[in-house]
Amino acid sequence: MSDRNEFFKRIKSQISDETNVPIEITFDVISTKTEILIKSKEFDYGFKFEYESEELTNIISDRSKWESFISKIVADIFDRMFLTIKTDLDKITAAYQLFWELCAKGITFPDDVSNKNLPFESLDIIATQTFLYRIGTHCRTLSLLFQNCDRDTVYGVELSIGVILRSCVLDSLYIFAWGTESKLISAFASESFLKTYSGMSAAQIKQYGDYAKYLNVDNIEKPGDEVIFKNVIRKFRENAMVNTMEYEKTYMDYSKYDHFSLVPFVFPKSDFQKLDSIVDALHLIKHAVCQLIALTETKDIEQFYTILDIRMELDLNGFYTFTNKH
Repeated sequence: MSDRNEFFKRIKSQISDETNVPIEITFDVISTKTEILIKSKEFDYGFKFEYESEELTNIISDRSKWESFISKIVADIFDRMFLTIKTDLDKITAAYQLFWELCAKGITFPDDVSNKNLPFESLDIIATQTFLYRIGTHCRTLSLLFQNCDRDTVYGVELSIGVILRSCVLDSLYIFAWGTESKLISAFASESFLKTYSGMSAAQIKQYGDYAKYLNVDNIEKPGDEVIFKNVIRKFRENAMVNTMEYEKTYMDYSKYDHFSLVPFVFPKSDFQKLDSIVDALHLIKHAVCQLIALTETKDIEQFYTILDIRMELDLNGFYTFTNKH
């Protein structure tokens, strides 16, 4: 037993050193087999490995076998993370494509929107479709990259991957916040029309102003203030469906990617950390897509739950929670 405990301690220590990400490792000895579960401390994904217990006992006393064992288990973790990324990208892309086939609706704007407001239900439709279009096409781009490139290529373009994921992660935080406060969508929709730029004609400036009012169906007094990141995060924190602190960390990580910042170069990520960050981001995005569809489309929701392999349900306290479908 002491040899086994020593073995488990060595695995924990060395795998943690090799990966340099927050993980927890648990062991379950069943009859003649030992299951090793390596799980993210921050999110609910993990990888299970099964070995013959006698085989593990022999490894600990042989340096060569030990080094080979560690090398193989680390390589297996890399493989499974890469597969997890591909699978989640496929799920998100498939949900987006199915939504466009079954649920997409055409919305047209009048030629003159001055002194008018878009109907509430139309804004919800436009917002849902815009979020899904943005996230879906971004994830389809990443899916094509991961399908056609080896790991070394992916590591080399991780900065560009991060720029794309930053957009998706921020959209996901907006979706979660919208799920908490329905009026936020008026601020999200109208805010981008509040900013004019030099070179615009008087007619263009007026048109921007008309659209800002047209889309502000809830008559938010200061839409620009509502979309400030700290205010969005405050609304997001009120949403009990997800681990908000870790999702905020994921966004803050990728927020350093899409503008000039020395953070990624002063604190470069290992290859494992690069994959781990992508897995975390896709976990967030997948759940945001699930929430968005579940709260706006009910007719075909079971098909989306099946594709995403998660579902959203009300708990006994009236809060929405996510559960694995299978």
